[in-house]
Amino acid sequence: MVACGGDDQAAKSEHQEEAKKEEHGHGEHGHSQASADLALKLDGDKKWQMDEHTRTMFKKMETSFAASDHSSVDGLHQAGAELQGQVNELIKGCTMNGTAHDQLHQFLTGYIPAVESLAGAKDLESGREQAMKVKAALDGYGNYFE
Repeated sequence: MVACGGDDQAAKSEHQEEAKKEEHGHGEHGHSQASADLALKLDGDKKWQMDEHTRTMFKKMETSFAASDHSSVDGLHQAGAELQGQVNELIKGCTMNGTAHDQLHQFLTGYIPAVESLAGAKDLESGREQAMKVKAALDGYGNYFE
């Protein structure tokens, strides 16, 4: 994979299309959503080093998600929309490449669809379900990346 920067719309589309293919089990490597998380690995026995922009954006996403209203559908929609904007900002500023970048892409194949589903949740129950997926992804990020 190449660096994410450059044509913002093309990079965003590439990340989102890749995530959608992976979510439905049709990615080029045939990973399903469940196996996407399992495919993440460490850099030997260390976490992958992210660039400053990526670290900043994930801290921002964690903070805004934790501060959002999870008690109403509108609150969950707002949280999802805010996270979508932050994912777009993450992608727009991405300059990473190499294996660390590939592992971040693998992580995003599960994270982006969860954020999109949160933003479009039809009711409180499904919204909370998606919020739990987003939280699990944000909590798990630190297991593989620093």
